[in-house]
Amino acid sequence: LCDSDYVGFIARHLHQRIVEHKSFAIARGDTNLLKESQFRILKKCQGKFDCLIFEMLFIKQRNPSLNMQTDSIRAKPFV
Repeated sequence: LCDSDYVGFIARHLHQRIVEHKSFAIARGDTNLLKESQFRILKKCQGKFDCLIFEMLFIKQRNPSLNMQTDSIRAKPFV
């Protein structure tokens, strides 16, 4: 069981993203599939810009092990 965290913005419904994840894992022969109960929505945003700002703030706050913050330099003045 993986105890790693990841924070990320998606435009699709969470259920759809989980189905995509499972399909990808099955294609690779991975038997440890994630369940919907293992995912959590941290924030629902009105627009993409707001979502990207909140994504950056949540990454900074939670420091998830699977995120690499390489493209948030432009957003740092908002912190």
